Amino acid sequence: MGRKAVTPIVFCLFLVVLPFHGITQCTPEQYQKLLQEADGAAKLGEYNLAIAKLQSAKVCQPGRETEVNKRIVTVFEKVNGERKEAVRQRERAEEQSKIAQLEKEKAEMEARRIYANDLAFKSQIALRDGDRDVAFRLAEFAYRYVDADNPKVLLAMIEALYYDDFQPVRSPMPRHCFEESSHNRNQYPIRSYAIEPEKEIDTLPAYDDTIRNKTVSPDGRLFATWADTYDFNGDRIDIWDLGTKTKLFTLAGHNYYINCGAFSPNGKWLATGSEDRTVIIWDIETQRALFTLTGADDYITSVAFSSNGKWLATGYGHSSVKIWSIETQTALFTLNVSDSDKQLTYIAFSSDSKKLMTGVEDEPVKVWILDGDELIARWHRRDCTFYLTYEQLEEYGLSKLLDVSPKNECLLCQSNDPHQIEAFAELYTIKAAKSQILENIAADYARASRLLKCVIKGKSDSLPSIRLGTLYFNWAIDILASNRPDTAWEYIELACQQLPNLNECLRLHAVYSYKTNDYHWFLAIDNHTKLMKYASYFLVDIRSAYSSNNKVGKLEDLIQWHGARYAKTLSPLQDIISSYQAALCLLEKQLAVDTTVATQLMVANEFSNMALYQLFMANSIAAEICIHRSLQIDSTNKYAFKNLPPAFLLQGRWPEAEAEYHKWKDVKYGENNLPTYRDAFLSDLNELERQGVTHPDFARARALLQQK
Repeated sequence: MGRKAVTPIVFCLFLVVLPFHGITQCTPEQYQKLLQEADGAAKLGEYNLAIAKLQSAKVCQPGRETEVNKRIVTVFEKVNGERKEAVRQRERAEEQSKIAQLEKEKAEMEARRIYANDLAFKSQIALRDGDRDVAFRLAEFAYRYVDADNPKVLLAMIEALYYDDFQPVRSPMPRHCFEESSHNRNQYPIRSYAIEPEKEIDTLPAYDDTIRNKTVSPDGRLFATWADTYDFNGDRIDIWDLGTKTKLFTLAGHNYYINCGAFSPNGKWLATGSEDRTVIIWDIETQRALFTLTGADDYITSVAFSSNGKWLATGYGHSSVKIWSIETQTALFTLNVSDSDKQLTYIAFSSDSKKLMTGVEDEPVKVWILDGDELIARWHRRDCTFYLTYEQLEEYGLSKLLDVSPKNECLLCQSNDPHQIEAFAELYTIKAAKSQILENIAADYARASRLLKCVIKGKSDSLPSIRLGTLYFNWAIDILASNRPDTAWEYIELACQQLPNLNECLRLHAVYSYKTNDYHWFLAIDNHTKLMKYASYFLVDIRSAYSSNNKVGKLEDLIQWHGARYAKTLSPLQDIISSYQAALCLLEKQLAVDTTVATQLMVANEFSNMALYQLFMANSIAAEICIHRSLQIDSTNKYAFKNLPPAFLLQGRWPEAEAEYHKWKDVKYGENNLPTYRDAFLSDLNELERQGVTHPDFARARALLQQK
């Protein structure tokens, strides 16, 4: 309610009668003020405060206790009213939530039904075009992942499985299908026979016409017969009690001869089929027709209930069988059991309701699988490895199949169908590659990777692992091309774990380094061959893709580019130093790979450049270290000789600096505008002072250098 709750009513009523002591009486004005404050607190929902004010008012004016108590009761009534309203609102909200959830589930079920119907239709189109494999797989997907209870899907699987290559079960009609009857024109007794041995065990009273057919209830208590008699009231069914051998009652409702009948598994219903093209379901207890199934285009020859009581099968003279839902009284699908024009004479469900046996005149009995799981198992026992390619999955609209239910991805992994799983993985990989939205890319790549992992668990060959590595490679490339390249490292590592080709892994690291300025992986390389391959990919692929400069083919270009890019553009100087330190690590790697004179000269120069930047930071010790490393690599490096005296000066080592100045000041330097070392030394001193770096000995050095 958003308001403060009051104490329980019992406690509050106790407060009503609780005498207050130690509070003096007040004036009528104070009393009225307390009442006003109580009313204001109640309006704001401050009920505890309102009660306290009223209690004070009662003490303030004891003679008006009754009036105050009424106000207190009013406050409690308001509280209780709000509580009841809150309960009602909560109940309404819960009810609305349930309704919304039911509507959502209903909408989802309808969406599933439509999707399943669409796949079943596409399956039938494929079958019509002669592509039986595609037809079955489409129907199988609809059954497994969309709507297992959809009759159109089940029919599509049945038609695909038995299309053009059904091998009929060659077995004789079951013995209980053969019937024995007398053909005496005057009397037609009904005899019962034991199967083993074949002998008559009982006879019902004489019947006044030819027995057309009969059926026994599952519990053996009732016996239904119908004769060739036809009169104005239509054909009739007589129900007998086998225990007492007496006729119990007669059912009438068909308009023409009855051809067949069957009791339901629980014995409560009787289905009868007639030449009037209707099937009537009778209630044995009430002796009335429950409902009538119509719409047949031929007379009914056979009826049978499924053992689970859910289905009714009706056979027709043109050799077709229709399966009905008992619950909805609607036809689910129709089976064309024979291409001949001979009559269908027999139908029966198996005890588990998963199969249907059909018999046509002069043809073998056929067994039809009606259970989706068994249909799929039968199909996959054909030693067929057919699967839908990713192009076919996309063509038939199966990219959304795994989104129908959260369980579908797991079900696909459990299907033990590696080729089909890989096709789905490829579908989502390509879908990700086509997307421009990073979130969608991540979702599709993630699903594809999970599917490939399922395949890898069940297979020993390396191909799925390579495909997984390729997936991670493409995923990383897409991320690197986005505005979040720093998030690609995880997938680069995953790709490198799966890819057997080192070059692909090196390429990913090169792109990552360029896009993120992160060279930690590169700097950790100790293998010379790997280092050179990495450098080659970096220089050829990266520079050509992201730089306007021409392609370069040497690692030294990478170093120079790296140093120039960072050390000459970043500020403040500390950033320059930090970036150049990374460049120096690359330089050291370069020396480990390439020991040519040209490389040594280039690396020595870069250490000298680093020394100069250290001097600008007044870090003379670090500068001296870089200078010595430069001279260690190239003992003739003129830049190192030029930088060494300032390093000594900044450390207060004038004698050493003086010695270096005397040694080199008149030697040719060979740079533009700097013909001798003297000119180079003076230029550096001026530049250092412009950067704010100075020392008392700078004046002594300048005076020395200016002497001729």
